[in-house]
Amino acid sequence: MPPQQPDRLLDVIDDLLDFSAHCHSLAFGEAHVAARAPLRKRLHSPPFTRGRQPLGCAPQTGARQARDDVTDRLHGTWKLVSAVREEIPSGATSTMFGEKPQGVLNYSPEGRMLALIAHGDRKPAADGRATPAEAEALYRSMLSYGGDYSVADEVVTHRVDISWNEKFTGGEQKRHFKLEGNRLTLSTPQSPDPIDGKISVRRLVWEKI
Repeated sequence: MPPQQPDRLLDVIDDLLDFSAHCHSLAFGEAHVAARAPLRKRLHSPPFTRGRQPLGCAPQTGARQARDDVTDRLHGTWKLVSAVREEIPSGATSTMFGEKPQGVLNYSPEGRMLALIAHGDRKPAADGRATPAEAEALYRSMLSYGGDYSVADEVVTHRVDISWNEKFTGGEQKRHFKLEGNRLTLSTPQSPDPIDGKISVRRLVWEKI
């Protein structure tokens, strides 16, 4: 058997390194199959051409690229600007968490999210240690949870693994979202308000920090 041409071997190795660098997001099985099939052919093929698409990597579709762009815009920390509730079916609206609500929302590139919202005029416990009435008031004047998140169409889904009331833990919180400049509007579907149980839609406007 004639010896393998050195240049061709170097090209094979170079291609596999390109594949590893650019296609690390493939599942192991997919990556293994994608790498081996071209390799068997290319060992006996003419010299490789530089500057081609990495092995096994299909170009992103327009829809996937658009989704990734939207997800990138969500990344970072947001502060709460306003929170309004619309009751169903009356349509009556009211502010949530007072006229000046406080809140922080974070979406990380690693797929984690955390939300903390509190009433704007919360009062600390008078004696350092909250009485039962003070503890209840503090509990009912806030909302907080965290978990993984994903984006599909115009809905961001929060898969909750920790929450202030434990009722959210283990479930999903879906929010319709709208991005306008440096502002993000999140709206709940019609559902019971976790604070008082009234069926409503809650709309929260956030501003990028």
